Amino acid sequence: MWLGAGQLRNRVTLQTAATVADAGGGGSVSWSNTATVSAKVEPLSGREQFHADQVRGPVSHKITMRYRSDVTVTAAMRISFDSRLFNIRGVRKLDEINQWIEVMAEEDVGQ
Repeated sequence: MWLGAGQLRNRVTLQTAATVADAGGGGSVSWSNTATVSAKVEPLSGREQFHADQVRGPVSHKITMRYRSDVTVTAAMRISFDSRLFNIRGVRKLDEINQWIEVMAEEDVGQ
């Protein structure tokens, strides 16, 4: 698979979570920006969502970007795009030469 620079027209920010302890013995989650990268962000149709559900959980968007080994399916990582937040539900390499990854994500509407 090959994507031209013109197809990667969206800028997304990868964010990671850290728990910060407070004086009362509890903690709160703090999100920090890990990297800002060019990507292709696509909303999925109903049929694509059905197939994407097989990855794990509901999916509303497909985000394609250059390969990064640090993008994983975990509650401690999310993607910020255009003041919207996306929870990562699946990640797959599109080739075996570590050039592209496709991230299946669900928009976090409870922000």
